Amino acid sequence: MSVYLQAAALQAEHLCRQAEVYRVLISRKAKGKRVSPHAMSPGSHGAGMDGPDPATLPILQAGLEETFGFKLTERTLTYILKRLHEFGYAQQPQVIFERVLTKSRLQEFRAILREVLHREAFEDNTKRNVDVINAVNFALFHEIQGARVTREGLKSVLRWRNERSRW
Repeated sequence: MSVYLQAAALQAEHLCRQAEVYRVLISRKAKGKRVSPHAMSPGSHGAGMDGPDPATLPILQAGLEETFGFKLTERTLTYILKRLHEFGYAQQPQVIFERVLTKSRLQEFRAILREVLHREAFEDNTKRNVDVINAVNFALFHEIQGARVTREGLKSVLRWRNERSRW
């Protein structure tokens, strides 16, 4: 019964996050036009919106590598591009680095990771790509949910992953 309740809670959290992303996307302007509500209908994963412009891919990759200080794996880069696309930032690399992945948010992420996991972010070669994913998600959710909710959410996720990794 407890496993069922945990699964239901995770599904509810996932649906809430999808609803928040949907709400933000329909209120934001994309390329001077409002994003159609059909562009992010549940299960579409961004269908109806253009993916990253091939010209912006090198800019995004270089910016991410400069931000985090190392070359990301192809899998991590693909995941981040997918997340940026879901949040409507795939076409706006300058906004990502000026407004979303700010130094203060990354410092806050590092402090929370140090507090919860008792290690420094991005230093362990085996965990640094996971740290990048967590940092990008933290920055994106900070845009939607605000600082307090995002901080508590990150702490919860890090504790859960830490406990799960001990098994």
